[in-house]
Amino acid sequence: MPTTTSSTTLLESVNIVLANLGESPVNSLTGGALPQQVSLALNTIEEVSTDIQSKGWWFNQQSGGNYDTTANVVIYPSNTGTDWGGDIPEEARRYITIRASRIAQTRLIGSEELQKFSYNEELVSLAILQQAHVRNSNGVLDFNAFPAELRGLGMDEVMFLQGNVEEKIGTLRLGGELANIAKTKAETDLIADQEALVTNQAETELKTALKVVADTTLVGKQGSLVDAQATDVAADTTLKGKQGSLVDAQATDVAADTSLKGVQEDLVETQITDVAADTALKTSQKIQLDAQTAIEATAEKAFYDGVVAGTQSTYRDFAAEMRMMGIQESTFQSTPAYKKIELLKDAGKLRTSTATELGTDVTELAEVNRVMRLIGEPPVLALNSNSLASEGVRLLRDTDMELQGRGWYFNTDEDGIIAQKPLIDCPRKYLEYLEVRVAILLTELYPQSGVDIQRLPKMELELRAYFKDREFDDACYNIFDSYDVASRIGTNRNYSII
Repeated sequence: MPTTTSSTTLLESVNIVLANLGESPVNSLTGGALPQQVSLALNTIEEVSTDIQSKGWWFNQQSGGNYDTTANVVIYPSNTGTDWGGDIPEEARRYITIRASRIAQTRLIGSEELQKFSYNEELVSLAILQQAHVRNSNGVLDFNAFPAELRGLGMDEVMFLQGNVEEKIGTLRLGGELANIAKTKAETDLIADQEALVTNQAETELKTALKVVADTTLVGKQGSLVDAQATDVAADTTLKGKQGSLVDAQATDVAADTSLKGVQEDLVETQITDVAADTALKTSQKIQLDAQTAIEATAEKAFYDGVVAGTQSTYRDFAAEMRMMGIQESTFQSTPAYKKIELLKDAGKLRTSTATELGTDVTELAEVNRVMRLIGEPPVLALNSNSLASEGVRLLRDTDMELQGRGWYFNTDEDGIIAQKPLIDCPRKYLEYLEVRVAILLTELYPQSGVDIQRLPKMELELRAYFKDREFDDACYNIFDSYDVASRIGTNRNYSII
């Protein structure tokens, strides 16, 4: 079981999601209407919690108080007013928090570089939850009982035990560093011994030279000084003493040479150990790389087979949502298969949550399709066909109200009271102006890489100039519609805006 003394609170989970979105944390989840970003965080946490619990775990699939794979799965609500449900354990809370944080950031920002949590961190938290699941199953499960979708994401026993492998690699590296230190010390000692040996050899050579000189002197004295035998005996005794010292020095040289050989043997053994450790490290890294390559190849083949069979969605099925998420087709195609599946799931959830416009106004549908054409998107059959179409019609309505609120010749009566006209009653040129304006707003909100829509601002300027000319021609103005004239004759003309 976890060793933490306190569990993650719902407020902490919400603030983690907000931090990943670049939003400020909040102090409470109670009192009045919650800010929009807080509601978004809570909704995402609840959505992810329901999705994860539906797979069935030891804490929500029990019979008689024990985990039972045949029992019904109970979905506990994540939000019990102001905190997590008491039946959701800490391992599940952490995994739900990290996954909800990544999903919310992908939906609203769509930048992997800005993610606070990496995909590997999400896999680690999932592995911790699965480990607790196996541990609390009372022997019902082992590692082989992991969900198939974990393996589909590239999670097998090698990656599950990755932490132990990294510790082993760290130990091998530390051993290599210690071996290098020992090697350096041995080399230093060897150099010192070699220097001592050279010094001893120099002394030996000096003593040998002295012996030669002494022998020469002795022979000369024997040839010319027969009477100095006593002195010669003393000299001979001295010479023998020197010869004994020379023998001792030679014995010392032999001992030093033996010690040097021993140090060299130790150095060779250390080098052999270094080579073995380096070979083991390279072998371990190759095994891990081969396993990872095999997993990715399996995932890529499964994705390709699904596309060929027509059972796997592709980028084009969710092109509008991908554009809103900031994912371009080239980026999607270069992404690994496991992440493609994740992006397609997120795009599907985005469509479910945002493609909600059920209006059937044919004029609105026609205007939306003209806007879609201007921004390089295919037409739709209904306003809820995809997220971009629903967002477009909502933006169309808001922009229409804002533009008509400025007052035009076709929606302003003689008294200057401005009324909003239905789209079907508006002039064609106004609708063109509205379409271009909405298209510009959509491309600013959801830009498309490689599509440079430079003509839209130019079209907007041309239509704006057209309406100015039309306003001068058809508007209900006269010489009294001047501030100076009105102030002279005492007229105070009021305007009411929508």
